[in-house]
Amino acid sequence: MRIPFQYKLGFALVMLTSLTSGASLYYFYKANYDTVWQLMSQRLNDIAHTGYFLFHSEERDAIQRLKEEVEKRSLKKKKEEFDSIPPGETIETLAKEDVEELQSNPDFHIIVQALRKIKIGTTSNLQPLKYIKQLPEDPNHPPQIRFAYIISETGESSDRKFLKFIADADYEEIDRNQNGQIDDEEKGTPIGTMLNVSNMDDFPVAFTGKIVVNSKYVEDKWGMWVSTTIPILDVNGKIIALLGLDLNAKGAHNNLQKLKYILIAVLAGVIILSIFMSAAIANVITRPIKRLKEAAEEVQKGNYKIEIKNDSKDEIGELTRTFKLMVDNINNSITEIESQKTAFYRFVPERFLGILNIDSATKIHLGDKIIDEMTVLFSDIRSFTSISENLPADEVYDFLNRYFQVVTPVISANGGFVDKYMGDGIMAIFSRPKNNNESSADLSVKTSIRLMKELNQYNAERLKQGQTIIKIGIGLNTGQLILGTVGTEDRLSTTVVGNTVNLASRLEGLTSHYRCDIIVSSHTIAKLEDPASLRYREIDTIIAKGMTHPCEIYEVFNHLPFEEIQKRNYSMKPFMEGLLAYKLGEFKEAKEKFSEVVKISELDSVAVNYLKRVESLIQNPPLKWDPVVKFDTK
Repeated sequence: MRIPFQYKLGFALVMLTSLTSGASLYYFYKANYDTVWQLMSQRLNDIAHTGYFLFHSEERDAIQRLKEEVEKRSLKKKKEEFDSIPPGETIETLAKEDVEELQSNPDFHIIVQALRKIKIGTTSNLQPLKYIKQLPEDPNHPPQIRFAYIISETGESSDRKFLKFIADADYEEIDRNQNGQIDDEEKGTPIGTMLNVSNMDDFPVAFTGKIVVNSKYVEDKWGMWVSTTIPILDVNGKIIALLGLDLNAKGAHNNLQKLKYILIAVLAGVIILSIFMSAAIANVITRPIKRLKEAAEEVQKGNYKIEIKNDSKDEIGELTRTFKLMVDNINNSITEIESQKTAFYRFVPERFLGILNIDSATKIHLGDKIIDEMTVLFSDIRSFTSISENLPADEVYDFLNRYFQVVTPVISANGGFVDKYMGDGIMAIFSRPKNNNESSADLSVKTSIRLMKELNQYNAERLKQGQTIIKIGIGLNTGQLILGTVGTEDRLSTTVVGNTVNLASRLEGLTSHYRCDIIVSSHTIAKLEDPASLRYREIDTIIAKGMTHPCEIYEVFNHLPFEEIQKRNYSMKPFMEGLLAYKLGEFKEAKEKFSEVVKISELDSVAVNYLKRVESLIQNPPLKWDPVVKFDTK
């Protein structure tokens, strides 16, 4: 049987409309679902971080003591009893009198009060700062956190398939629904109760030291939840217990279900409407719509430079012209966006955003930050003032830009990025890259050596042109720092702060004092994965300006000429012996050793400096010897 083309076309239009609408509505539902989940997860994550800091040393000590007491009093259960407990169910391990005694223990109530503060903190009503009792929840202002508890591993389950409750914010039986009786879900969880967690993946991950938020809703007899598990650490960083928080997700889930039914109804209406509309327009849609469809497919593939043949004078023709204009506007917008993106990354390094886990410049916000261990590199041109004082301003800028074009690619090629240019100075940041065994310390030291070698080549070219050579000093330090954004909503700046940054800056300044090219802190040396591949030596113990703690500093000399490296290697033993004698206050022995070093290499500025220092100390012995050098200037 022959089917008219317009019916085929009408059927195709109905199917296309139905599929397109269905996909769009599904995407809309999925986007809302993901958004709600992300908001709830983020909210729970924020509550978890805030709640974690309620556990000060007093609460942590209480947990430790209570945990030990529970273990001591625990009734020894047979393996058969544990095997009979299904996943998600509990078994009590303490005698009733032990439960009553431990739940009257001050340590128990210290922990319970911390847990109840977390719960009360998620209500919309302010609570007085006093002892928080377990009361029925206000139905108009219920807390977002339904359950808060402390749970820990136990010696009775070495494989961690069972965990033991140390404290529960709702350990008492209470009639929450005010029906005059205690239902199963209203019974408390007494101290010492063991929970079968063999089917729960979040607890094993939390014992590795990570905060875990469930990847999906959890539904049980108590309701529907989004849960998080937070490891609680002692002062030594050891996990002593886990903080569990359950966010009530029933309301949000019900709203999503309502939205799903509404969208299904909308889709049904769209399908019915499309049947009538397709029948009306199928007989007038012919070749132009096919051309338009082909053009749309090209746009879908990312080809915005298309030509559409249009010989229609009706609405299809107008649609074709409008579509072509739209594509042209999109193409122009994409070109402009790419240009703006490129311009943005010239001011804010893409690597900076990567460390903050931000994948787009549009997602950067005021206050975005991360605390992590990184290495900071400071470098500065020595005697820049004398070099630039006789140059016009425009030539000074040309001089600096040529210099930066030499050193900046070296930093980028070795995993770092320039945080800022400071006149003739550079501040660069190195973090441990993904899929790389090298630490930030290794990357920064190798970069410093490469910088000096590149600078030597650049200086050779300057000498050929009759120009003054450039000398720089580099300071490196590794440690915890805060990297993020500061400023205001309409004017942001990226920065890094912390003592790690300050010490790196001070070390760069000390390169002139010690006449060394590269000075590295002991913190950086300690973080090297392969220190044997480097040429370095300890040169002093200092307290930099603005600091209170001493720090050993080291000179890296891989970049020096081969002959000078050999001399440093030959003189390493007497140099270190002289340094030890200096630290012990044996100045005459130190003088002999440093004199021996200077005989090997007259260019060893550190040894020359020490020789002058000990000679002065021999002539003017100190009343009380302290080998630590304290600097009052940068």
